[in-house]
Amino acid sequence: MTRTALTVALLVAATSASGAVYKCTGPDGSLTFSDKPCPGQANEEVDVRSAEPTDRQREEASRVLERDRSMVEGSAARDRGDGPGAERSSRPSLSSGMTKAQVRERWGAPDFKSPTMWGYHDDPKATVTFDLNGMVTSAITGP
Repeated sequence: MTRTALTVALLVAATSASGAVYKCTGPDGSLTFSDKPCPGQANEEVDVRSAEPTDRQREEASRVLERDRSMVEGSAARDRGDGPGAERSSRPSLSSGMTKAQVRERWGAPDFKSPTMWGYHDDPKATVTFDLNGMVTSAITGP
């Protein structure tokens, strides 16, 4: 779908003087777009002018924008230490390459344990992943 949209966009830019874009169906059913009529088939001219978004599309875009704005503002507040979840930074930090013994020393015994993942269910919840040699690859804390 993205390739089709890109093709149409490029054709619109390339054919803005003539304005005609034709939708062609190949023998295998694939779609192509051209500024010339399709040989050997009925030509379907495509209107590629920009359409106004629907009310539903505008509402969805507004919701997504508000959600993203809220996430950014919340993250900035936590970084400053004055937003919800700011107190969650009470765990000492872990670094990639630390051993399981070092993690246990800093965070204590995990509530959940597998060969490549430890989980902590207290506040804040956290997950630590290890490589097959038992070295930390990531540590994620969250609500």
